[in-house]
Amino acid sequence: MLLGMKTDIGPVSQDKGNEDNLIAIKLLIDKGPDRGEYNLLLLADGMGGLEKGELASALTIKGIIKHFINKLVTDKGKFFHSEINMDPAELLKECIEMANLLVYNVGKRDKSISDIGSTIVAGLIKNGKFFIAHVGDSRAYLIRKNNIEKLTTDHSLVQALYESHLINTSEIYQHPHKNVITRAIGFSPKVEVEINKKRNGKPVTLQEHDIILLCSDGVSNVMEEQEILYTVKNHISNPQLIADELINLANLRKSDDNLTILCALIQARDIPDSIPISVIKSSSPKKYKPLQTKIPTVVLTPPDILCPYCSHKNLMGDINCSYCGKSQIFISRKPHIVILDGPDKGKRIEMDKEEIYIGREDSNDMVIQEPKGREFISRKHVKISKHNNEYWIEDLNSSNGTKIKGQQIRGKKVKLQNRELIVLGMNTLEFII
Repeated sequence: MLLGMKTDIGPVSQDKGNEDNLIAIKLLIDKGPDRGEYNLLLLADGMGGLEKGELASALTIKGIIKHFINKLVTDKGKFFHSEINMDPAELLKECIEMANLLVYNVGKRDKSISDIGSTIVAGLIKNGKFFIAHVGDSRAYLIRKNNIEKLTTDHSLVQALYESHLINTSEIYQHPHKNVITRAIGFSPKVEVEINKKRNGKPVTLQEHDIILLCSDGVSNVMEEQEILYTVKNHISNPQLIADELINLANLRKSDDNLTILCALIQARDIPDSIPISVIKSSSPKKYKPLQTKIPTVVLTPPDILCPYCSHKNLMGDINCSYCGKSQIFISRKPHIVILDGPDKGKRIEMDKEEIYIGREDSNDMVIQEPKGREFISRKHVKISKHNNEYWIEDLNSSNGTKIKGQQIRGKKVKLQNRELIVLGMNTLEFII
């Protein structure tokens, strides 16, 4: 499965901040009746004002992940294992209900944030089946070939008016109360979660090249389904480009809310017992017996996860860092840099100021450690700065230089693109806008 994700503050929400959150995680169960691969896709749109909305959406996602992992992971996260046969739809529903209770209790304990709430759209892919659950008006779509299907029904005032035949389709997008929702996470101790409603309670059986798209109402409120379909078809093999283009279009439409997209492209290996389309090439009229390409059972020992704040190593499944106590659900809304390969793999930093420095000295914003005798990083190696909404990297005459697109840029200043790879000694970094 290939993923594309993007969240943006939106053109009219500069003083409001970004209240959306999203994440995608994968878990592997090595044995037992629940063995297999679980792909969890989550998108939440908070409400209640900047800090309150951001807190609500983050708590919603955090609560779902925590309960999800607790259900599937035993032995303190050392390996994935389950002996209980669970219905994936019920598991998803239970996780959202527990997240709702978490948000509700947090608001109840602190009167200053008693009005926090969030939407949630959650997708779970297991054994080639897609289970979808949601609360609120964040949406899920399935794009297959030349068709687009909305898999969720908005829990909103305009949807209720439409179903009562009081307004028509064209009036939905222009209605003054289009942002009013009738169901949300955190408003009461219990919440009604809808699962696979559009499919009569049954999951979607996925096919190769299917596109799953989750989005917040900041996107869906300013474009129709056929516009989404057109954008997807133009970039069918690149889910990140799909997300980028849809966010750009929503910005051009002057959306009055935050903009968030999570896009997943289904591949043959995501579907057990499937035949990749490329295998079927013969024009002969002979009937060929389908090739059974089952996903092998793998005993997985999850790697250590580096805390994005203090770089302490935590076990997969830890919600908070065991050293600094901060949340391990790192959902960046700002341009950021992450180390993809090297001794400090997993370490990351947000571009929260006009310029940041990277090197091995403690005075740098991002400190990269290397083994003694193999120091390729200079004390102050590079500077990354922002000018007129563009990002630039400057090599500070480092001893071993810096590579961009395979080219040495020692002592030079180069403009950075989204998803740019930066090589510093033994380390490969990625710059993400």
